[in-house]
Amino acid sequence: MAVAWWAKDSPLVFDAVFQFAGIFSGAKLGSMLFAFRHRSGHPAPVVLGMVASAATMVAIVLGTRASAIRINWPWYPAIGTAVCYGVTRLLSSGRGRPLDRDVDTPAPDEQLPQPPQA
Repeated sequence: MAVAWWAKDSPLVFDAVFQFAGIFSGAKLGSMLFAFRHRSGHPAPVVLGMVASAATMVAIVLGTRASAIRINWPWYPAIGTAVCYGVTRLLSSGRGRPLDRDVDTPAPDEQLPQPPQA
């Protein structure tokens, strides 16, 4: 239903669908690039980067619909990716590593406790 409402003013439905998909694909791609580049870290900066990317893209789309700015939809994933990666990188630079593990795991030379025999 959201895509149908979104496409009501568009001359081509494909443009509206790709525009809608482009808003959120940049946040996904930016978070994936950050996760591949930085294997460990706290997840909060990634989530905040995705939220900032989505908010930026919604502002761009609303500005485009109001004719305040002119950006074509093929640029939406690139802009969203840059915003997500930049915000995540900025917020994660001051954070330390997360806790090693929430679950107690034995050291490699330590044996697991055996269940009681019935």
